[in-house]
Amino acid sequence: MSRSNEAVPGRPEQHEPLAAAAATITVQLGRSVAVVRVAGKIDMGNLTALREALTSAVDAAARRVLVDLAAVTFLDVGGVGALAVAAARLRSDGRRELVVVDPSEVASRILHLTGVAELITIRTGPNR
Repeated sequence: MSRSNEAVPGRPEQHEPLAAAAATITVQLGRSVAVVRVAGKIDMGNLTALREALTSAVDAAARRVLVDLAAVTFLDVGGVGALAVAAARLRSDGRRELVVVDPSEVASRILHLTGVAELITIRTGPNR
């Protein structure tokens, strides 16, 4: 994952997309919120890239990490586990959270089937 050399005050830091075996993962770091956008298929072939993106976001986020799963077409148990670990790291200090926004039907189904939906916040619609 590449990092910008200069931070612009008031402007979120933008990372170049990681093109990882059938998925695109981008990270945008801001002062209080980090956004991870995931598109495509998340499986063992790109699990490391997802973990790295989530770790970067968790390490940088002051309050909240938003994970956009709207364009996810497949999410395996490793990807679900990476989300659960990131959520637990954020919750460990009692004031930060991971929020999944607008998950695709596929992502929503697996998050609910695995019970991870009970551990994270999921927001859909225009008021997310």
